[in-house]
Amino acid sequence: MVALDRLGRSLSGVIRTLEDLTAAGVLLRSPREGIDYATPAGKMLAGIFAAIAGYERDLMHERAAAAARRAARVRGQHVGRPPRFTAGQVRQIHALHGAGNRSGRLRRPSGSAAAPSTAPCKHPRRGPRPPRRTPEPASG
Repeated sequence: MVALDRLGRSLSGVIRTLEDLTAAGVLLRSPREGIDYATPAGKMLAGIFAAIAGYERDLMHERAAAAARRAARVRGQHVGRPPRFTAGQVRQIHALHGAGNRSGRLRRPSGSAAAPSTAPCKHPRRGPRPPRRTPEPASG
């Protein structure tokens, strides 16, 4: 075999192929890596090299996806989640904030998703949060 990365596309696939070939009595040697895969050290190195090859393949996919996102941004296309607010809603929020309304009291502008509540957070199964306890004065 010329190189280990030619045996499969994933670490588990390479190891499975190596085990199948070894069980069939095939002795594997890689001239490029200089490894005899019939030895315990060769089997260990095969696993390491296969893992590194899988890592490199995943990195290439991530880089290609990042390049595609960059190219879309350059073309002026929106990439990612859709914006939560429209430009008009953002202006309305800034106007409310500038008029003295602070973020704790602001509600989402009409026409957007459900308004955030200022009530205590409720867990779906546990109900409302208990009120905060004030520390009791130390007796003594």
